[in-house]
Amino acid sequence: MTAVLERLAGAAYDLATLGATDEATAFYAARGWQLWRGPSSALTPRGIKRTAEEDGDTW
Repeated sequence: MTAVLERLAGAAYDLATLGATDEATAFYAARGWQLWRGPSSALTPRGIKRTAEEDGDTW
């Protein structure tokens, strides 16, 4: 299932990300995902919102 979702996201978007718990980081790293080390934001109905609480948890 994970491979299918990765393929769909890769076909639809230039960049696909996800938030992961500490327990899941080894799983995503083994699949080739890389930790995003920059600031994180989200596109909301009111525009782009900074999500500092997600920094360091986004793959």
